[in-house]
Amino acid sequence: MEIVKNIYLKLYLFVFGLYIFLNKGVAYSYLVETLWALGILILIFERKSFYIQIDKKIKYLFFFLFISFVFILRGLVPYSFMDVIRDAFIFQYALFVFIIFLFADKIETIWDALLWIYKWLPLVALINFILQYFVPAFQAIAPFGGIPILLYKNGDMGVQILVSTLLFLLYPEKFSNKWKLSFAILVLLDFLIFSAYSRSGMVSFLIGIFCFIVLNKDAQLKSRSLQFIKFIPWILLIVVPIYINIQVDENFQGRAIGLDQIVNNFSSIL
Repeated sequence: MEIVKNIYLKLYLFVFGLYIFLNKGVAYSYLVETLWALGILILIFERKSFYIQIDKKIKYLFFFLFISFVFILRGLVPYSFMDVIRDAFIFQYALFVFIIFLFADKIETIWDALLWIYKWLPLVALINFILQYFVPAFQAIAPFGGIPILLYKNGDMGVQILVSTLLFLLYPEKFSNKWKLSFAILVLLDFLIFSAYSRSGMVSFLIGIFCFIVLNKDAQLKSRSLQFIKFIPWILLIVVPIYINIQVDENFQGRAIGLDQIVNNFSSIL
């Protein structure tokens, strides 16, 4: 069973990376649902050696799972079984929390993989944008549900780039000095791009960074974060000229790359 668990963990991290890098383009691949089902099977086989550390967060999770189960039963009255199970499956994703307890002894391996994924995400996101808007042939590649493989929801992009940034601030030793500068440039360029297309992405990123710095009780970490912010105006001197020279058509919402669009989105948020 240990071999099976190791294979599953590699598959888990691969699928996770695939969803972070490609987003909606693989959302209809059913890879996550397959991963979920396999994880539940392993959980059943490993039930005797399985241990959950019960704390307040797990108790809250049990409570919300119970509520979702009650509403699923209620939904079975007016709607068909398959419709209810399909639409309510998002609640069952919470069971991944218990599946991951199977790998408590692999926590370092998991963190290394997550850091690697989010370390490269800003570069992958920029490449995704370039291919999506400047290489039309990629629009025809849609292996899952007819959705272009490179289609990324900009609101989601804001959240994922936020995670990349927070991990960068938490673990700067994982980044070489050269990559730190490249990473900062890529994050700010990605931020300007998704902020033009998505107000929710802009809000998610800015509020996340603000709360991380203001509410952080680690004085050293807060100081390091503020030092990083001091370099942002200098980095913008590199990023903004690149950004304003990007010429792409408006999207389906009538939004396009440009500083005017970002200003309009920001004023709309206010």
